[in-house]
Amino acid sequence: MSFVYPAFLWALGALSIPVIVHLFSFRRYKIIYFPNVSFLQEVKKESDSRTRIKHWLVLASRLLALAFIIFAFAQPVLNNKNPEHKKGKKAVSIYIDNSFSMQSLQNDVSVLETAKAKAREIISAYAPDDDFQIMTNTLEGIQQRFVNREQANQIIDEIKPTPDWRKLSELISLQNQFLSQAEAPRRFGYILSDFQRSFADFEVVRKDTTIRRELIRLQGNYENNVSIDTCWIDKPILLKGEPVNVYVKVSNHGTETVTDGRLSAEQQGQVKALANYTIPAGTSVIDTLTLSNHTPGWNAYTLRIQDYPIAFDDTYYITFETVDKIPVLLINDAQSNAYLTALFSQSQRFNLTQSPLTAIKYDMLEHYRLIVLNEPGTISGGLTESLIKAVNAGANILVVPGSRSDKSVYNNLLSTLMKIQLADWKQTEWQTDAFNLQHPLFSDLFLSKPRTMSLPKGTGYYPVLISTGSQAQSIFNATAGQAMCLSANYGKGQVFFTAFPFNKELNDFAVNALFAPILFKMCMPHTFSERLAYLLGSSDIIVVPAVTTSREQLLKLKNDKEELLPQQRVSGQQTQIMTTALNNTGIYSVTDGSNDSALKKIALNYNRSESDIACHTEDELESFATASGIRWFSVSEKTNLAQFISERADGIPLWKYCITFALAFLIIEILLLKFFR
Repeated sequence: MSFVYPAFLWALGALSIPVIVHLFSFRRYKIIYFPNVSFLQEVKKESDSRTRIKHWLVLASRLLALAFIIFAFAQPVLNNKNPEHKKGKKAVSIYIDNSFSMQSLQNDVSVLETAKAKAREIISAYAPDDDFQIMTNTLEGIQQRFVNREQANQIIDEIKPTPDWRKLSELISLQNQFLSQAEAPRRFGYILSDFQRSFADFEVVRKDTTIRRELIRLQGNYENNVSIDTCWIDKPILLKGEPVNVYVKVSNHGTETVTDGRLSAEQQGQVKALANYTIPAGTSVIDTLTLSNHTPGWNAYTLRIQDYPIAFDDTYYITFETVDKIPVLLINDAQSNAYLTALFSQSQRFNLTQSPLTAIKYDMLEHYRLIVLNEPGTISGGLTESLIKAVNAGANILVVPGSRSDKSVYNNLLSTLMKIQLADWKQTEWQTDAFNLQHPLFSDLFLSKPRTMSLPKGTGYYPVLISTGSQAQSIFNATAGQAMCLSANYGKGQVFFTAFPFNKELNDFAVNALFAPILFKMCMPHTFSERLAYLLGSSDIIVVPAVTTSREQLLKLKNDKEELLPQQRVSGQQTQIMTTALNNTGIYSVTDGSNDSALKKIALNYNRSESDIACHTEDELESFATASGIRWFSVSEKTNLAQFISERADGIPLWKYCITFALAFLIIEILLLKFFR
């Protein structure tokens, strides 16, 4: 223990004054005569004894009261054995969790407001010339540098809830990075959060002994919560007139079973589909909503449940594109193929375009779902480059070689897209023997090879040499094991190759029962080219194909309530829109500003990471924090962090206790003088 003003201890000499007063009484006694005092002798002795005890007690009370008054002026401090705050300038970084979970109430006050108040208390515990950094999930520019006390308090005042969400390990890593760049030799980090399980990933937090870090836990009154987590569809291409099955995952994060829940799909304010659900506590269910699909173009729906009081995850927006007809391009060299023409032109599902090899519009190749190279006599470098761009963008390519063509015409393109090479044309009979039933082309055609089906056969083909590292897989083989039809994924699209032309004189594949279903399936993408929804506060990137305009124009997001100019960049033949700076959910149309027509529609939703309201217990936090070399404590709105930090830094001041004891002894003295007879 030490004293802030030890010079006041000289005043303890004043304790001799009450001692002198009590030892030497200056009172003059008055003599009273009694006729007979023999009966008073015993009473007098007893009175003198009680008087002495009273005087000594009064003396002790006065001495102690005076001593504690002197101690109060000297300001005693109970020192810590290991003081943390040494002299010198300090750098203090404070993270305030402003995610949606911090909107929970604690005694009718949101946990976020309590966290902001505690951050101000932390700042007040340090010197005015110390450096401060205020961090939130948004990590705005001013939050990435150190400021003075006044600026720090202004930043705290402007903090609002945000859909942005980050992991504890990421925040501690950023905090370490900022503090390591600070000029102050003493560095302190504070984390104010409710420490949800989804947030606190202690297992990947790295120790840093150069920074004194505190985890400050604020607990709200959490309720049960039901959320729409995600949804998906099972068809990569949605055709007009075909119903759409939307699979929706709904989770119950509470401790009680939810019964008679209602899930709806709304379009322009009208309910289009309904489903009821019952979810046991801590589990999820997958419900199916069937939507009609009669309007080509972009369709937008709002999936909704009713749940209170946590409502940010009760709505999920989705968009998808309905295709009236699948565009197919048939590139011919000398003449068109009658079988391909009949197959695609007679079906209402396809929009067939035929083009001679010399009149191809290279800039339009990316708009086709399937591009068929029908026995090209030559493939130029420009066509090769355009085909690579198209398949990267999601188009599928089918290469059908001609029997009289030079193999070198195809090898350049095939080696790039499939890593295969062709040998010289081989005039020999072949018979299909084996199907790859695991290939996506056969996924919903049949489960096993039909015994009675007539299999393709022919009298000539190109032997295929598969290079090392090639991901090409066989669709079906000939009897000798030779691959007769292959596929490979490339970029967002697929590349198909048949080792023979579609010529009835050379093979019967074009008139076989497998011809139509295999060609139709080649029009389908192997992945979903468009996402149903995007998450705010994530690293999602929205890709929009480049639009040819007379001048460069920035893309905008527009709905009935607002118009936004998002962060974007042009990459090749597409524009990438960043979701990191967007804050509002809903359905948005992407426009280029030249007209009101939408290039595409997108759905923006809040991140579901905070839907699980479970938080770490105090025992778990203590265990994790100890293992990570971090200290933690739980606080309420009544906890005074400024006092707590100051006492831990400078020791516990005892002057208040001294005043309390001084008043107590003065009261005791008054009671002794009044009631002790």
